Amino acid sequence: MSLPLQTTGAARQTDPDLAAARSGSVLALLGHLGVLQFSGEDAGTFLQGQLSCDVAEVGLRSSSCGAYCSPKGRMLANVLLLREEAGFHMVLSRDIAPSVHKQLSKFVMRAKVKVSDAEDTIVMAGAAGPKAARALQEVFF
Repeated sequence: MSLPLQTTGAARQTDPDLAAARSGSVLALLGHLGVLQFSGEDAGTFLQGQLSCDVAEVGLRSSSCGAYCSPKGRMLANVLLLREEAGFHMVLSRDIAPSVHKQLSKFVMRAKVKVSDAEDTIVMAGAAGPKAARALQEVFF
């Protein structure tokens, strides 16, 4: 996939942020995102019943975009689902992560799934929760 370069101003100069993104040299702090971790042998089956994406198609170290919806079909959160050896990570907006975590925990019941907040334990694309963001600032700034 190729990003089209946008031009700005009267001189029609290339936008430097888009040029940097196209070259692949970008470090972005993603502190506005939260991460929920799903582990256990039933994690895939559980998430398949809760999300709009096809969880079975998410391969090891790959991802899929999806939505978490109410029983009436209203979208409550848009998510990025990542798969790793230990289970799945759901990346979503930090401000709604606690309520989505609470809501999903209600449906675990007897499934062999553990839902936990992983925002301080995972570093994603150079950013994560407040502790990891502070660690990155100490290293890079």
